[in-house]
Amino acid sequence: VGADLHMERLPLVLALVVFYLLFVHTLSFCVACLAFFLNRAGSFTGVKNLAIWVLAGELIPLDLYPEPFKTWLIHLPFSAGVYVPVAYLSGRVGIETVYQSFFSIAIGTVVVGLVARGIWRMGLRAYTGTGA
Repeated sequence: VGADLHMERLPLVLALVVFYLLFVHTLSFCVACLAFFLNRAGSFTGVKNLAIWVLAGELIPLDLYPEPFKTWLIHLPFSAGVYVPVAYLSGRVGIETVYQSFFSIAIGTVVVGLVARGIWRMGLRAYTGTGA
């Protein structure tokens, strides 16, 4: 009741969410690359999803965390999926938080992408396929 939404901010929010989806896809690829080395790599997908839900503020709103943790969580790329878009649309955070989220997603995507690339290359070297 009485929530003021700033709909003129919606295009930037949608761009942030699309950028975040690229990060999550890269993270999922990184977890999937573990299948080269593990028999039950699918269970890591559940762990990844649960970690994202907690770190993004889906299960526990980031506003409920004590101050040093709240600031750290907002600076991680995971908050750009839920917390930052909703907070920016509702006017709780400013444009600088959105820009910081774009930056953290870019850094996170590069880091996770490099890790995934390394796991992929190691996996291809270790892989032995047996055909039917």
